[in-house]
Order: sequence, then C-alpha cells, then structure tokens
Amino acid sequence: MNFNFNYLQDIKKVSWKGSCPWYCEVRDGLSWFGYCLNKECEAYRSLFVVNRGFGIFKLQNEISEFSCPVCMQENYELRNMGFVNCDWALKGVLKKNANSRVIADGNTFDGKLYTFQEIDYKTYFEFLNIFVKKHVEKRVVNLPSNESYRSVTSSKFINRS
Repeated sequence: MNFNFNYLQDIKKVSWKGSCPWYCEVRDGLSWFGYCLNKECEAYRSLFVVNRGFGIFKLQNEISEFSCPVCMQENYELRNMGFVNCDWALKGVLKKNANSRVIADGNTFDGKLYTFQEIDYKTYFEFLNIFVKKHVEKRVVNLPSNESYRSVTSSKFINRS
C-alpha cells in the first residue's frame, strides 16, 4: 500500500538510552514529541515528551491542550508521535491533498518505542485521529481432547466454552 507520503509508513524502532532529563521520559501508550521554542526555557530547542497514554485522540485537540512540560508555554514544534506497549490505529487527511486518506495501524508489545519520521504535525494534517488501547497478548492453547480450548491472557486461563 502506498500512502503517497512516506512519513507514517516507515515505522522506526527506537532503542532506550540509560538516562535522560525528566521531560524526555516515555510511558506506555501514545507519546507526542516536540521541541520547545521558548528561548528562556531550560528545554529550549530540546526534545520534550508529552505522554498521553490510552484512548482516542484528535490531533487538533491535542495541539490546543498541551504545552512544553518545562516552561508550560505553548510555543513549541510538534514533530513526532510514538507508541509503546499498545495497539494503535491512525485515520486522517493531509492538508496538501484533501483526497488523500491516511490509514495505518500496528501494535507494540516488546517494551520498545515505535515512532515515525519527523514532520510538522501542526501543518501537515487536515485532521488526524489516533486510537490507542492497551496491548493484551492473547493466544490459544491446544489442550488434550477432553478439555476445551482456552485463551491465555496475562498468564490467566479463561474458559471459552
């Protein structure tokens, strides 16, 4: 599938660093990545993270609801998003072409951050909806013929009969 834009198609798996400033810590679910533009801020021109977790998110609402976590000002560039330990889906439209639809989905389950190529989210999308839920690992266990199949979720057995 070709999205005609390569930005949300090329998923990158990011390795963790040993330490980082408190404003760069990433948690499970959706995280936004921005750069503060306030010259008086400790994080000026540095990457900061806004962790949003799980739920349904609309880009326009997100842009108006958060700020740099260090100086609390809304003077920032929103450059990326990432996902950790979750199932996610994206649906949107690009500003440059109202006929182009953005549809993507995936899941992360290995404790790693999955992100994309940096773009200017404020100007790139007409709208973008992001759906994020906790990743629940399920598998079917084939038991002896005298027992029914069971679904295993977080090491607990659920009888499906």
